[in-house]
Amino acid sequence: MIMTLIASSAVGKRARFFVILAMGLICLGQGAACGVEAWTDSRLPVKEGVELWFDCSRQNAGRTNMGMLGVVSGVPLAYLADGSGHGRHLAQHQVDARPKLREEAGLSFASFDGTNDVLVGWWLKGKMRETTVFVATSPRSNGGLFRAFLAMTRTGQNDYTAGLNIDLGPGPGTQLGMVNIEGSGAGGVFQMFEGPALPFGGWHILTVQSGVGPKAVRLFLDGKTHAARDRTDSEIHMDEFALGARLYSNQADPPFTQGFFHGDIGEVIVYSHLLKDEERSAVEHYLRDKYAKLLGRAPTLGDSQPLVTVSNPPPVQVFYPGFTVRPLPLTLRNINNIKFREDGKLVALGYDGQILLLTDKDGDGLEDHAEPFWTGNALRAPIGMALTPPGYSRGRGVFVAAKGKVSLLVDTNNDDQADQEIVVADGWKEIQHGVDALGVAVDKEGAVYFGLGAANFTDAYLIDKTTGAARYDLRSERGTIMRVSPDFKHREIVCTGIRFPVGLAFNSEGDLFSTDQEGATWLPNGNPLDELLHIQAGRHYGFPPRHPKHLPNVIDEPSVFDYAPQHQSTCGLNFNLSVNGGPAFGPSAWAGDAFVSGYSRGKIWRTKLVKTSAGYVAKNQLFASLSSLTVDACISPRGDLVVSTHGGEPDWGSGPNGEGRLYKISYTGKQLPQPILANIPAPGEIDVTYDRPLDPTTLKDLARRVVITQGKYVSAGDRFEVKRPGYAVVFNQLSAPRVDVPVQSASITPDRRTIALQTRSLEIAANYAITLSGFERGEQAGLRQYPDIDLAADLAGVQAEWQPASSGTTASATTNANQSSRQGWLPHVDLQVAAAFTTGSPEHDALWEKLRSPGVFALRGQMDLWQMLQPAIQPGGSLDYERPIEEVTVEFSASIPFKIRFGSWVGPSEKAADGRQQGVFKHRGQTDWIPVEITMETIGRAPGLTANWHTADDPRPRAFPLRRFLMPWAKPDTGSDSTEETGRVPKELA
Repeated sequence: MIMTLIASSAVGKRARFFVILAMGLICLGQGAACGVEAWTDSRLPVKEGVELWFDCSRQNAGRTNMGMLGVVSGVPLAYLADGSGHGRHLAQHQVDARPKLREEAGLSFASFDGTNDVLVGWWLKGKMRETTVFVATSPRSNGGLFRAFLAMTRTGQNDYTAGLNIDLGPGPGTQLGMVNIEGSGAGGVFQMFEGPALPFGGWHILTVQSGVGPKAVRLFLDGKTHAARDRTDSEIHMDEFALGARLYSNQADPPFTQGFFHGDIGEVIVYSHLLKDEERSAVEHYLRDKYAKLLGRAPTLGDSQPLVTVSNPPPVQVFYPGFTVRPLPLTLRNINNIKFREDGKLVALGYDGQILLLTDKDGDGLEDHAEPFWTGNALRAPIGMALTPPGYSRGRGVFVAAKGKVSLLVDTNNDDQADQEIVVADGWKEIQHGVDALGVAVDKEGAVYFGLGAANFTDAYLIDKTTGAARYDLRSERGTIMRVSPDFKHREIVCTGIRFPVGLAFNSEGDLFSTDQEGATWLPNGNPLDELLHIQAGRHYGFPPRHPKHLPNVIDEPSVFDYAPQHQSTCGLNFNLSVNGGPAFGPSAWAGDAFVSGYSRGKIWRTKLVKTSAGYVAKNQLFASLSSLTVDACISPRGDLVVSTHGGEPDWGSGPNGEGRLYKISYTGKQLPQPILANIPAPGEIDVTYDRPLDPTTLKDLARRVVITQGKYVSAGDRFEVKRPGYAVVFNQLSAPRVDVPVQSASITPDRRTIALQTRSLEIAANYAITLSGFERGEQAGLRQYPDIDLAADLAGVQAEWQPASSGTTASATTNANQSSRQGWLPHVDLQVAAAFTTGSPEHDALWEKLRSPGVFALRGQMDLWQMLQPAIQPGGSLDYERPIEEVTVEFSASIPFKIRFGSWVGPSEKAADGRQQGVFKHRGQTDWIPVEITMETIGRAPGLTANWHTADDPRPRAFPLRRFLMPWAKPDTGSDSTEETGRVPKELA
């Protein structure tokens, strides 16, 4: 019957593949000695006992034999043909989880992305007492959590108990220095790799022998013997096989694929017995000869490079010159919040509920003495503190958010010890989570604002298990920001959709901001990243997010800024404002910026905010990286930044009784040039602009002292990140490709204010981290600092060009590009935003001046309007649904007429009712970026160009974040190799 089907022309080519698969299973089931396939490589010296043989170089021959279409380089591999003769072919039906076929030096191999790529075989019905496995491979990174070359197991059982797995071990690594071999009779992690670690990106022949008895499991790498381990007598099952992943589960779920491999695999051969030493050597010799061109190739600059962390980082590394870091000479329990009083004393709220006053007794500028302001057990898990304003009617005190209540601890007799607790708010049902009320801020009228954490961060909709209905109630105080009247008699909900708002603070405009924590790990689409929120009455901030069944009648308010990559745990929030009339921290341009603390990964960010008529726009820079958990940072009366850190590991460290540290960062090198911009104005150029001229002696051999790294999850200062939470997504980030961008040359502008770095063409809209080494830091006594400046750039922004009117003609006449022309980059279409974010740049100062002269001004770029209001939906069981496509309305407005190209539409602006010129466009949110070009004749006054957007569901105008504008040549970061020849893919395989 089977042979009849194969001969029938009515059977499709792909159906024939599964017929042959069935034949292989029948052959195996009958115990037949099938022998290797005729299309396999005849050079293999040992063919007896071959159970699996995946040879990427012979896939087209195997496919032809089975009546399938061939494959070419760059094509995702849906199937991998087995040449053993047993028909144990592998498959991947999920399109985005298929490794890609690559070719180099005439050799083909499967390239796995380390995220979800894997090829799997089911119902293989194989088992053996002993085995020998060969793998020709090039591992490219190790993000931890057992990244595996391959695994096999018995159906329903873990690979490490019933089968065999070969992986890179539990922890991440920057080099190939760990190989773990487990399986039936040899369970538990075991380090098989011996000797010095090897760089990722190189090709190797890996051989594993799994026998029975003492030291019977052996590893050979490139023919050299490594370690051995014992194995008890048992059977190695091969019902299921995974290439590029593990097969296990340590929960109630049955085993599944995880530990995805990042790298390349050219060939895998599995034998059903132990090969003799001469046989093993012969097979290794066959593989070495076959892959000689790859084995002899050193890792190249085009390869993904592993993240190499600093071996001995300072406790605090500042990424800007001119700052001195000193630890406070105090040993304290973990401090959650810090703020300076107007009298210069530092108020410290302990995780254990104690409040301390810290003072500088010896006058060296460091707080060295602690005395209690509040003691006792009244405060449980306090996270959030605000000070009473000067002259407060109830006396000098501290507002604290804690488990079950918000309290005012007040000193009524002026002895610097609180003697009265006034409960500001309480009465809500406590949640089982360790924290409850979080964040406190007081407005100018004395009203108190605080946050209440979500009722259930793993089930935010509160789904009834019996009815399936959501019990989440917008009227509930849970997951809100609350306002208590100045007399403490009334409280009301300000906004909903809050997860855990650790930091609350008012800026100089009197607007309230909050940090909120990432939540998509537990709830699909729930706060995909840690956030900075502008808190406005009546808004809903997306946790839980809008849902057609469970929560249809809300609009998810976008964040002002998202701190990426995932799992930063934003906590402390303080604005860079004067304390008691003192200076702000750092250069004068930093005044008013938000300083945000990232707890789980040890970060301090400086986030600049610009307020427009449609809302706030944010621009973020990493200020410092810390080797401990960073919970809060505040400004001192002298203009220093004091930072509080916890001991221990994420999440939430060593707890209330653990030991933390405080650090003071001072701006001591005020004479040093400060970098103010890093941008990509042209495809092959990165510019770094300073606020004053650079010393020429610092520019010697500059091109050799610059390192640029490109990648989706690349950030400035990554090599100093030594604290990370142990989530799988974090290890996936570390495994994502990181590509070095060679600097071809470096030059300096005549005013010595801008460094221009020439590179290859940068077209992928990824992140670009820039390290400038060997620059003067200007530190005085304090913790050592690396003499580097670390910055970040991307392809966000628009291309700007101004040309003067031709001499003796009107501005509308033909222009000429004389020496007064200006061309470059702007961070935003809104010129108010662009000017604020380029303050101090001589190039941009000149542009703003030119815009007041007759000429033609043009902006060109692309807009990303996909899912403007609602975050992207992620799979989530009952929470998953098909997302409706939104209609986005984009409005450009200016004080002078302009012409605009928006997608395929080209035309002039129109005069609006307020007398301004505007262009309004409606767009259905698709994934494609929309080309935009705006041109206007400058006529002696500022153009006043603005931009905002709204949706059909919500007419409120909103400001565009910076990431929504891309340079004209930018291409999406799809995670694929930019050199991939997609045009060669046959139509049938696309």
